[in-house]
Amino acid sequence: MRDSIVKHVAIVVVNYNSGRYLERCIRSLLRSTVDLEICVIDNHSSDESLQLIESIPSCKHTLQIVRNTNNLGFSSAVNIGANATSSEYLMVLNPDCYVHSHTVEALVEALCIQQDAGMVGALVFNEDGSEQAGCRRNEPTLRRSAVKAMGLSRWLEGVDLRHMPLPKTNTKVDAVSGSAMLFHRRCFEQIGGMDEGFFLHCEDLDICHRMRKDGLGVYFVPTVSLFHRQGVSGSTSDNRVEALKHQGMVRYYSKHYGAASRLNFWLIRCLIWSHFFVKQGIKWVRTLKRRFSLINTYGSTNSLLLDNLPGPDMGDLLLITGANCDVGDYLLERISRSGAQCVAPFRTRPGPSSLDGIHWLSSEYFTKAPTPDLPVFNRWVNLAPIWTVEQFYPFLNETFPDKVIAISSTSIEVKADSSDGYENHTVSMLREGERKLHSMVKKHGANYVIFRPTMIYGGPRNRNVNLIKRIIKTLRFFPIVGHGEGNRQPIHADDVAHACELVLPRKFENKTYSIGGAEVLNFREVVERTFDSLGLPRRFVSVSNSIATLALRVVKWIPGFRGISYGLIARLSKDQIFSNREAMDDFGFSPRKFEP
Repeated sequence: MRDSIVKHVAIVVVNYNSGRYLERCIRSLLRSTVDLEICVIDNHSSDESLQLIESIPSCKHTLQIVRNTNNLGFSSAVNIGANATSSEYLMVLNPDCYVHSHTVEALVEALCIQQDAGMVGALVFNEDGSEQAGCRRNEPTLRRSAVKAMGLSRWLEGVDLRHMPLPKTNTKVDAVSGSAMLFHRRCFEQIGGMDEGFFLHCEDLDICHRMRKDGLGVYFVPTVSLFHRQGVSGSTSDNRVEALKHQGMVRYYSKHYGAASRLNFWLIRCLIWSHFFVKQGIKWVRTLKRRFSLINTYGSTNSLLLDNLPGPDMGDLLLITGANCDVGDYLLERISRSGAQCVAPFRTRPGPSSLDGIHWLSSEYFTKAPTPDLPVFNRWVNLAPIWTVEQFYPFLNETFPDKVIAISSTSIEVKADSSDGYENHTVSMLREGERKLHSMVKKHGANYVIFRPTMIYGGPRNRNVNLIKRIIKTLRFFPIVGHGEGNRQPIHADDVAHACELVLPRKFENKTYSIGGAEVLNFREVVERTFDSLGLPRRFVSVSNSIATLALRVVKWIPGFRGISYGLIARLSKDQIFSNREAMDDFGFSPRKFEP
């Protein structure tokens, strides 16, 4: 008989060719604040995964490995692990999960708080910081399954609840994610453990269903989170996994709804396999697109194995907001080369995933992750419009960075007397953004450096030289008002990134620098060099102010040209020059000459 006073937690990890993901999982578990009895059940792997963990020192925790002579499937392996351990709390954890040091202890506390609970599940994030489908679910009825299959869960109640507001406290749900489930051992044994008829997938739905049927609560814990990679086991094709997933769902409905209307059962069965073949068809089309390079090369950090994922356990950590920009591209490359660890939030699409030490995280993570699980940043670089700094404040308030570097714009000076309403609004927002940043930094006793670059170029996104290029490519000439004698000081995006890099390790009192390139050119010369960079002959057409203004009214309706303002015409003859002397003296700033 097991000793009921044992306070250790048994962790069962089922492995099948999980490679370094298993090693990463075990290393993250060994940081846990509660004593663990870790049992790895290996389903006859042929890779190096077991060798990678055999030499890991377990410290206060115990680590045992059970080697199966063939692949018994997930459910059977979990039951073997449960029988090989003795702790009163039993956690099933996938080998591609990554936990924080307090995760297991916090889940145990949540389990003990709910008197009727048989099991709990955590808030599970994909490695890109988005909430993973399935970590809080409804029972998959026919209607809900149809909603899920048709991709309508965002608007109609389906199986997946991730599009619903995140609850503040532990909440009863029909099912939690099988990637991380914590049980009272007595409850796990009471319902007979895992159903070994499920080889892979849907066994989590099944055990949750049986828990509820036995009067035991299944709780989703939104205050504890972890990362889960999904699908890293080698030697198993995606097609095979998908087939097993749909086969498991057929078994689930046969087992729990077999006595219902045979018509409903066959409708569900037809829906399940139709969904399988549709998914296979979509995957085939996507494979063809990739083969012919018809999709972009950007991707999620999920394409890489990250040795450490952002959390409170990480040390020196840099936050870069608004990194999906030209300056961000160059700054991330510099940060990666330096060996620093950086987190870059994104809204719709992460940037390139090939840079070491760069962790792209969905902005969803920062709104959903529990405060104790959030990474602690000691430095913050904001490349997003400076008026957006306030939106990042909620998740930085508890542990505000020691230093903040922000990008503003010389437009705050250049466009101060503009008669254009849009430009006036921009100047007002820039001023308000700088004021808010100053207020935030002052409140927390931190320091800031604000850069006001002028006419950034270099990279695919800027609206300065790229706009000139677009006009030249479209018209094959450049319309110019007057002689274009106003001087400019274009600065390359990489030079702005270098300025950020130079001040990161330094400590300054709150300062603002207006920075430009090394070369002063009048506007006409800027356009001439842009012609040269495109390999096109220099062709200018002089136009009057009235004609230019009329043309702008038409051009502003054309996609890609809407950023042009009427104030641009008036400034063509005015100088926009800023001295780099202070930046050069303070931190060795040395920009390049104009290279469009």
